[in-house]
Amino acid sequence: MKRLLLCNLAAFMLAACVETRTVSTNVPGLTFSPVPNVTATKRPSATSTSKPRHSPTHVPTFTPAVFDGDAGSYRLKEWTAIDADLLVDQVMSNLHAIADDPLYSSVYGYAAYLSEFDYLSLALQEALLRFPNAGLSEKWRWDLGHSLAMGYVIPESTEAPELMHYANMIEGVLNSGDVDIENLAYWFDTHQSELKLELEEITPIPGYISTYIVHIWDSHFVIFETNAGYQVHGLLSSLYFFRETGADHQLADLTGDGVPELILDYTRSTCCTYFHTYKVYDLTVNPPKLLRFRSCSTNEMEWIVGNDESNLVPLIADTGFSGFIVEDTPTDPVMHPCTVRRYSTYRWIGDVFEWTESSHEIKPPGKYDEKEICEFARDISSDPEDTHIIIDALFEAEMTYDRVESYRPAVLFRLGEYHASKGDVDQARQYFQDVMTFVPKNTESISPWVQGAEVFIQDFHEAEEFYTVCKQVEICDSKEAMKQLGNVLSLQDIGAVIETLSTHGVHIRGYGEYDFDGDGNPEIWITKQESGEPAYELWIIIHSPDRSSVLYVDNLQVAIPNFTAYSARYGQPIIQIDAETLFQLNTFEFTGMPFITLMQKKEFEETSEELQLRLLDKAVEGLFKGDDPALSLEIFQETQMATDCSQDNWCDKLYYFSGLAHELMGEDNLAVEAYVALWEQYPESIYATMARMKLVPIHD
Repeated sequence: MKRLLLCNLAAFMLAACVETRTVSTNVPGLTFSPVPNVTATKRPSATSTSKPRHSPTHVPTFTPAVFDGDAGSYRLKEWTAIDADLLVDQVMSNLHAIADDPLYSSVYGYAAYLSEFDYLSLALQEALLRFPNAGLSEKWRWDLGHSLAMGYVIPESTEAPELMHYANMIEGVLNSGDVDIENLAYWFDTHQSELKLELEEITPIPGYISTYIVHIWDSHFVIFETNAGYQVHGLLSSLYFFRETGADHQLADLTGDGVPELILDYTRSTCCTYFHTYKVYDLTVNPPKLLRFRSCSTNEMEWIVGNDESNLVPLIADTGFSGFIVEDTPTDPVMHPCTVRRYSTYRWIGDVFEWTESSHEIKPPGKYDEKEICEFARDISSDPEDTHIIIDALFEAEMTYDRVESYRPAVLFRLGEYHASKGDVDQARQYFQDVMTFVPKNTESISPWVQGAEVFIQDFHEAEEFYTVCKQVEICDSKEAMKQLGNVLSLQDIGAVIETLSTHGVHIRGYGEYDFDGDGNPEIWITKQESGEPAYELWIIIHSPDRSSVLYVDNLQVAIPNFTAYSARYGQPIIQIDAETLFQLNTFEFTGMPFITLMQKKEFEETSEELQLRLLDKAVEGLFKGDDPALSLEIFQETQMATDCSQDNWCDKLYYFSGLAHELMGEDNLAVEAYVALWEQYPESIYATMARMKLVPIHD
């Protein structure tokens, strides 16, 4: 069986005007350079897509001004659709003005620049809220889709705001009859030529008249046609991400139900390489449902990652199982001397794709590989179970020691260590003996591989001695050795377990029983501490009819932890072991292999500032949806009292939307007070610019 312990899948437009201005003020709008249409390839390269970026033009903007006066000196301007459009243009002008700022010139600086589009989105949403039927409203809607996509800088996102926006626009135009499905791409291109809409009709999903996959640049949607009309769902988006990305999809039956799943394959570049993110959708559910993946590194998630040159390949039907294999390169091609391929198998077990095994292959040396090293590695890896050990050892020698002198003894030592952990004493000793052929003439420079092998040759004669000997060797992985002790723990009695571990040299500092997985049967836990080590290692011992498993959890500062049931996820309890650390004990259904998933408490809890910001955003969203502005205003006021907004620099947003809520409620004087307070306290803010456009002196 492949080595199950290695289970770590490396695991990121504006439309033309439709209304003529009737005022003399001329604030040019934001323009973007034309971008060629992109046709998705089967395996997009992370460097193949050039992202559209605007071509900034110098335009006049409001100059920040210090407030001079009091709230009683101003009144609200009578607001029209033209005024709303001028406010939008003013925000666009600011985007022009800051575009060439050196602050935004780097990759991550450009990401910060993109976040400035949030102001434009808010201005457009306000215009649409107040004047939904104005002649400019169609232009605003198209501009808003673009602005939402520009301002959202999280890649491969199911929550990108442009998904719902474009889905609503497409659904609306199809159901109105203004555009038929055959002309959808032309309609989209007419309004937003910077992006290309590609429509693919697939075999109708049962229950629907027709089904379409929509691909808009680096985003995907699905269209279901029913007797009642069209339903459009946004699935995933990386539109306008600040690094180079790609997006592709395929259809394949991965669950064995006879209906294909939609597999989305999104690539994203990093500084030196790129990687793939895979998400799988069940199209028989409306809206489509993201299916989950389970591995020992992540427990359950709604995506898996493959490194560069990755492919997701469905399992063939005659295997007897449904699922897929992810082929990828798990090593850094720049740093590793050989080209390596990993094959990770996931099987469908009814409600989740579960990782079952990973195998590795060292490819024949290519042009940029180290030929001598790779040929040695391939020759010695006749046993498939050994291949990943060899791959890791080569990388370790490359990064830690002198490569030329170390790679052979490093590989041989790690193979000896691995076979010793399996209880294969004779094979392990043979590898250690082979290491000794690399003893240098200058004994003052004996490598750690040779020193370690010498200890094993002298003291390792029985499988049960592995842990004790490993502790004597600095480069030996004592945690792997500890796991091997599960082979000698056949008794479930805690006293016998503690005695057996102590006999084998485990320095136990605490022990007990606790039901970590919530099945009603407590597991044994111990803490151990090696000589000279300040921390205590927490381990869990699990018994089953055919094996005993010894699992490392984490390092602790105390010998006797206070276990607390924190919450539950996917039906399994989450256990808290200290102020910040949580873990979950799970078992793979297919293999029966238990595993630990570590988590941090902060993953589940919000700070008070995060909570208030989320409530603020929710209240703003409610305003734009047309909810009662009094409800949003109540949240704004509670947020202002609950926390110090100045610490996180969002008081200006709070003041602006408090003013807007008062405006919508007809409370003009209170709106003026909020806008004046914003201008007075935060004159440099874009929100202050927006507020100033709504105020006029009373004497005017």
